[in-house]
Amino acid sequence: MLVIWALFSGCATSTPVEIERCDLDFAVEPTSAAPGDTIFASGGPFRNVRDTAVFFNGARAEVVEVNGGNDDCLQCLACRLEADCEVCDETCSGSQELTGQRTQECFADADPGADVDKSTLGFCARCTFSIEIVVPADLPPGPTTVWAVGEIGTSEPVPFVVKGKAPKTPTTPKTPTTPKTPTGTTGVTGTTGDTGTTIP
Repeated sequence: MLVIWALFSGCATSTPVEIERCDLDFAVEPTSAAPGDTIFASGGPFRNVRDTAVFFNGARAEVVEVNGGNDDCLQCLACRLEADCEVCDETCSGSQELTGQRTQECFADADPGADVDKSTLGFCARCTFSIEIVVPADLPPGPTTVWAVGEIGTSEPVPFVVKGKAPKTPTTPKTPTTPKTPTGTTGVTGTTGDTGTTIP
């Protein structure tokens, strides 16, 4: 919960204003990608691009699209208001405020381990949010974390690996060697002429 101190002009006192901040669900797919690639995240609740921000180790990413305005999510929001659910209470079932039929319509969930038949789920169980994200172009390769900030809260950082080749360490250039002086070949020695014969 975030507490903001509001100061009013002309008054000597300050009044604390409490704003509920929730822990948002957040998961990305895939969990590794190269800078400039598009990935997708689920969780939430997220409302729209304007009030959604995603960060990779402090570097803000481009949020291309937020999909959370389907009819199931709008109906779930109405159910939570009817049931007087707390903003951050994800376990609210409305069992005390709503009738049995309305409770099932709003909050019916799948039994653990059972095959899920979406037609038997309530609005809130069918409500899903997704975000389309572009990995920042200037991220160095290696492990990092990614998290999201939404209208009503912030997610925990989740692991992510930035793909790419690490820069090569420059090598020391080799010292050029002195070229060898070519050695000439020795000329062929001429033959001695024949000696003439003596006439008696």
